[in-house]
Amino acid sequence: MFYDLIYTIISPFWHFFRCVTPGEWLVILAELLVAWVIFLELEHSRDMAFLGKITSEGADEDRLSIYRSYLGFEGTDDVRLRAFLLELQSSTKAAEDLRRSCHNQLAMFNEMGYQTGRWLRFKQRRYVSVFPHAPVFFWFIARQHVLARREATGTWFGYHALNFINASVKYVMKRKHAITLNIPGSDSRLVVTVADMQRMRDELTRLARENSYWRYYLPFFKSA
Repeated sequence: MFYDLIYTIISPFWHFFRCVTPGEWLVILAELLVAWVIFLELEHSRDMAFLGKITSEGADEDRLSIYRSYLGFEGTDDVRLRAFLLELQSSTKAAEDLRRSCHNQLAMFNEMGYQTGRWLRFKQRRYVSVFPHAPVFFWFIARQHVLARREATGTWFGYHALNFINASVKYVMKRKHAITLNIPGSDSRLVVTVADMQRMRDELTRLARENSYWRYYLPFFKSA
């Protein structure tokens, strides 16, 4: 009976492959090669368009405005972080521009996280390697602002961005060395240590899990 079952399943495929001639197999192979070339061209075009976006002058200005604002405050990192958050929460024109820069950067990281979260996961390292330090510095500086937005809107806010930032932190941590942010015209600097990055990884991993599919669907399966 088991043999009959296996034969019933396999025999249609066996007869199909026997009926296909070598010439037809060559045609199939040629079509698959053409489809693969087209797919690679589409992926290349998508990559070039996306990389052009993240390396644009506007994106660079957004990053610089965030860095200048943070490095413009005096005191310890905790003092500067509180001052940066208060600046974001103020109603001045400069604060409005700074919030826009933060949102633009978060949206860009969100898009990068979405791209690398597709089935083509091998692209993650390629995208992360473009600006591995930028997401780390952004999260260190704007962390409280992003967490406040998540608190106000929900755990879905910035989900893909958090995954991408987490991947960037992991990428930078492989050097096992602190990273330093300093920009022309500023005597101040920001040093993110390996210990800081490890805390980032732990927090980002926890935050990503809060919006995982299992968190929402596992109770359903349990109740079923």
